[in-house]
Amino acid sequence: MKVLVVASAKGGSGKSLVTANIAARLGKRKGERVAMIDLDSTQGTLTKWWEARGRPSAPYLLEDSRSLVSDLRTLSADGYTWCVIDTPPLDMKVIEFAVMSADFVVMPVILSTPDLDSSKTIVALCSKRRRKYAYLINSFDSRPAFKKVNADGLAMIPRGAVLKTRLPDSPKFREGWNVGKAGADTDKALAAVLDEVIDEIRAEIAPTKGAANG
Repeated sequence: MKVLVVASAKGGSGKSLVTANIAARLGKRKGERVAMIDLDSTQGTLTKWWEARGRPSAPYLLEDSRSLVSDLRTLSADGYTWCVIDTPPLDMKVIEFAVMSADFVVMPVILSTPDLDSSKTIVALCSKRRRKYAYLINSFDSRPAFKKVNADGLAMIPRGAVLKTRLPDSPKFREGWNVGKAGADTDKALAAVLDEVIDEIRAEIAPTKGAANG
């Protein structure tokens, strides 16, 4: 089973949205059984989305998670091929424990100085625990007016540490959230984007499980 951890040291980066959308899209692939774990017990955003979706089996949310290592072992034994884990902001102990269990860590960031500065904490943690990671640009605005802002933000990210595919600033990601919809449920273009993100992640995991960047 592949374990994908979605992490950020600050709120508002879109961790739960990214977790839900990747897991939902993965669950559409033939031969994949996808589980999710919501480690953000304070907000429980991912859990609320899953409940609004009708508590489906694909993707399945493991409720009442108490021991991450044991939970992952059980999910793997039950035949799940992926587990996508949503983490809380700020709680570095919980984030570190999740990172230790990861095959790959995705860090959603908006191209702003606060997001990019806070991401350095996660980078340091992944390096410490020798886990592969990548930035995922979220809410990307490709309009010409944002060209310089985007270029300045991208320049702050170390070369080779960012996924090529960027999640667009699309209302389709948000308009169905409260009723448990994922972006790809209603938008074919977003489905294609998420497929590209997943393919990049799979390619990063495949060569050397658990190896650190660089």
